[in-house]
Amino acid sequence: CISLSNSLYFNPCILSAIAHAVISCFLGGFGHNFVHQPAYRNLAYISLDFMGFSSDVWQREHCLQHHMYTNTPLDHHFKVTDPFLITNPTLPRNWIQSKIMPYVNPVILFCGLYANWFFHTNEIIKGNEKMRIWPIFLPLMVGSFWKIHGWWGLVLVTIQSGATGVYFYTIALMNHNSENALNMNKRNSCKDWGAAQVVSCADWCINAS
Repeated sequence: CISLSNSLYFNPCILSAIAHAVISCFLGGFGHNFVHQPAYRNLAYISLDFMGFSSDVWQREHCLQHHMYTNTPLDHHFKVTDPFLITNPTLPRNWIQSKIMPYVNPVILFCGLYANWFFHTNEIIKGNEKMRIWPIFLPLMVGSFWKIHGWWGLVLVTIQSGATGVYFYTIALMNHNSENALNMNKRNSCKDWGAAQVVSCADWCINAS
């Protein structure tokens, strides 16, 4: 809240917008962990949902699909970035997907936060998701920047949300799309589910994989 107030009221500049994006990503990281821990589940509402995500959807798709069936067709991440970023390790990449899209992908991720919000809001309207107060925070933030700073406010909030999307989604995608995590021979040689899950994740320590 302090960071948001700073970029909204006290120091409305690009540097503040980017700084708030980085802080939001740290907050989202805690929200990710809160979803995994039942004792802290409600704290995810003031972290992930405050950013524009949905912790309800996150708990269902992330914990019950993604972590249970990582990098398999039952993983909801499996095709969500097709045809831009192919996460299926068994599919060949065409020239554009292998040579061009890695450089274009950040532009797509820049829009990821808003795309996620629009998709979730549409699911609420259709009655497929629970109605909660949290989805209103993202449009309220955008409206506040517009009301106080006009077009410059829209530039700032776009940079802020875009930088959040690039940082947050890049880290998430890196975890399961490294060379080691996509090694199907190594995964198939695992003797149980736990070992296969370890192989499907990246160890971010240098030279640890």
